[in-house]
Amino acid sequence: MDARLVFSIAIFFCLYFPGNAGKDEEKAGARQIYSKPHIRRFQFHVLLRSQKEECFYQDATVGTNLVVFYQIMNDGGKIRFRHLIPGDVEDHVEVVSRGHRSTEIKEEGIYTYCFTNFRRNELQLHIMLSVIDRNLQRRLYEESAEVPEEYQGTWNATIELLNDVDTMYKFMFQKRRRTYYDLQLVEGNGKFVVYWSVAQCFVIILAGVLEVFVLRTMFRTVSVTPTNKPRS
Repeated sequence: MDARLVFSIAIFFCLYFPGNAGKDEEKAGARQIYSKPHIRRFQFHVLLRSQKEECFYQDATVGTNLVVFYQIMNDGGKIRFRHLIPGDVEDHVEVVSRGHRSTEIKEEGIYTYCFTNFRRNELQLHIMLSVIDRNLQRRLYEESAEVPEEYQGTWNATIELLNDVDTMYKFMFQKRRRTYYDLQLVEGNGKFVVYWSVAQCFVIILAGVLEVFVLRTMFRTVSVTPTNKPRS
């Protein structure tokens, strides 16, 4: 084997492994904390038929936050939104085309979100529900104190991975919200262009009729002269 190759491999092992060992010791030295609450996100695309109601149910524990976003994809459509807390108690009612509702869970049970289409036409409804569990953050922090020293590096790497996954879900959630907002904006602009084009067509037709009328008046002649003699 070439001496230069052996020398290069030896330098590589000397530089690489001590560096990694130092990084592992650095990770194991400081205990990582799960800095973000655990968030579960759900998305639904629902077709609301005329005079029908659709309800969704979410089981939640104390210390959890429920955040729901809803938006009608049809331009100008509105729905009746109802929020029911455990015991089928009506907590919030409103008639809107889009909105959001954030609830801090103080009583364990099933929370209900109902959407009613009181119009004659069908509506497309997009729903995004986030279940923010702050208890997991506290439990992980308490359990981290019980992790043996030799596994502290693995624990820290796992916590960093959870933080990165939560950040990824956050950006995915925002991207989808913007996508549906852009879709609604495009549909609204399309309808505006159609209506504006129709209005422009009427204006052009009206301008043509007026132009013909004005030109005819300019070339109109009478059959007699000012002295009431027949015009030759």
